[in-house]
Amino acid sequence: MPKSRPVDTAPHGEPAKSIGSIVNDLARQFKVSFDRQANSLGLTRPQWQLLLHLHRHEGMTQTQLAAALELSVPTVANLVHRLVARGWIEIRIDPAHRLNKYLYLLPTAHPSLREVHQLAHKVDTQSLHGMRAQDIAQLLELLARMKRNLGAVRRKDTVAAPIANGRRAPAPPKDRNHLVAAPPVRPKARRPGS
Repeated sequence: MPKSRPVDTAPHGEPAKSIGSIVNDLARQFKVSFDRQANSLGLTRPQWQLLLHLHRHEGMTQTQLAAALELSVPTVANLVHRLVARGWIEIRIDPAHRLNKYLYLLPTAHPSLREVHQLAHKVDTQSLHGMRAQDIAQLLELLARMKRNLGAVRRKDTVAAPIANGRRAPAPPKDRNHLVAAPPVRPKARRPGS
């Protein structure tokens, strides 16, 4: 396959932007486009990201979700409590290990998730406008390969790195039937003048 020159080149022939920079710019544009069109859903970006991640990986702890979403644990705790109050997620506790709390989607979240998926598909379609099916297939394959390559590097680095504080995050129990729903968190009463 003949090598093609990058479309966007600097004076000396090297790419004006790195692949990582272009991918980062593209991701930012996806977010801006999605957020602009998602106003009608009544969800913030962190809320729908949390819901989507939980949909794919039910039974995560707040700490695991915070790491996956690259948010602080207190921020995720705040989001979780708001989504619990909406009746969209549930916190379940392992009676044998009361400190281990796992998050699960409730059926009431599914209609909003469907809307998020539909909007994501719409934004994807907008971004691919004018591209041929074979170009899209090749783009997806190349991006997936890049993701696998970087994932392999990350896994290699993770194996070499020690576990933080000498502890691993708890894995959800295999038998999830014995988990019990945590009591709902009541918002703190505000003091007058605060």
